[in-house]
Amino acid sequence: MAQVIQNQSGNFPGGSYEIMHRDTNTILINANPGSMISITEGTQIDGSFHFSFKNVFTGDQVAFLHLGGNGQAILSNHGLGDTIVLNVSPQYSPWVVNRHAFLCMTDNVKRESKAQSMGKAFGSGQGLWVHGYTGEGLLFLETFGAILFKDLQPVCRCLFNTTLVRGETYLIHHHFVVAWNSGYAVQPIQTSKGGFGGFVQKLATGDFWMCKFTGPGRVYFQSKSAAVFGEWIAPYIPQGN
Repeated sequence: MAQVIQNQSGNFPGGSYEIMHRDTNTILINANPGSMISITEGTQIDGSFHFSFKNVFTGDQVAFLHLGGNGQAILSNHGLGDTIVLNVSPQYSPWVVNRHAFLCMTDNVKRESKAQSMGKAFGSGQGLWVHGYTGEGLLFLETFGAILFKDLQPVCRCLFNTTLVRGETYLIHHHFVVAWNSGYAVQPIQTSKGGFGGFVQKLATGDFWMCKFTGPGRVYFQSKSAAVFGEWIAPYIPQGN
């Protein structure tokens, strides 16, 4: 069963954090510009631009907000949703993250844009480029809606003195995937019928593809989709003459 996350707090070298108000729009204590709500005196603010051919080619973020010093800063995500913190460490599998989920990270976390296969880029809804995070520190992500997670276990079977390892699997619609450190593939939605009838059933679902995650590892997903929300609210937005 998927699980939800409670309020969180913790420490990192040189500071601490707290995530609260998860029942409304989350706020928390190297960030995404536009996320800072307030600061106390003593907080040092810097900004930087990271220009590279790869950033231009991938459309990646080039401006960063840096917070330090002896003070407190309150940040907020950009949408109507939650915030999660992930532990990045060489001891764990690297996190792969939806490009639009980044909020902030501590100094020793490194981010790199990674190209997916064309099949995953087309079927996963994540696009050609995703973010991979390595190093050691904390990574904060923003979501649309509530955040849930699923821990996927390795499944071992012994058959004729041979151990077969096949991880637990979990399917998530690509609109809702946030981050994962497990195996990952894309597959068509399976319906009860084959042939043309199955094609019609898939067409009726509104999509053809699901993201399939295989353990061991963890996958985070959100309760709402910005794309679906945009389609839902569009009829209520007044149109200009």
